Amino acid sequence: ILTDPGKSNPIEHYLLRDYLIGILRVACLLSPGLLNEKQLSSLDYPISTYKHKKWGEYNKEDDDPIGYPVHMDFENYTLGGLISDRGNYDYDHDDYKKVVANIYWRIHDLGYRDKIFGDTDKQIANIPFYRRADNDKKIDRYGKKYSWIAYFELYSLLLDQGRILDYDGDIDLDRDSDV
Repeated sequence: ILTDPGKSNPIEHYLLRDYLIGILRVACLLSPGLLNEKQLSSLDYPISTYKHKKWGEYNKEDDDPIGYPVHMDFENYTLGGLISDRGNYDYDHDDYKKVVANIYWRIHDLGYRDKIFGDTDKQIANIPFYRRADNDKKIDRYGKKYSWIAYFELYSLLLDQGRILDYDGDIDLDRDSDV
């Protein structure tokens, strides 16, 4: 699937795809000739021929309610970080609004619904921090988990489209390093 990016059912999740690319590169070092030149070149970012899913946009009026799986810091800093010319707390930026709508659409598409997870997420979010630290077990909300899946899938798409850039205008392959 990675070495023939035009195939259907591609690996959308950036981390999974990047780990597999790393494994394939090591395998090619250990077994020269394992992949041909075309297959090797398909491992370089951006992978412009990669067949991504068609992303939709969540519409609160038309779609089943999903509540608030994405919290403020994630929405502002993490999702906002996908937009190169957006300042923090600029909720009116057109590209930002599209990214947020895409993320909510994917969370909905994955099956997150407020009626299923909302109460449990509220209970998890209300566990006092001192209780979390005492038992050394971090408990994440379901909404947070769904949010990260959607984020890394959209990150992959934006990277392949050349829309995630560093300050020099080059593709920023390390942009997710603080995630």
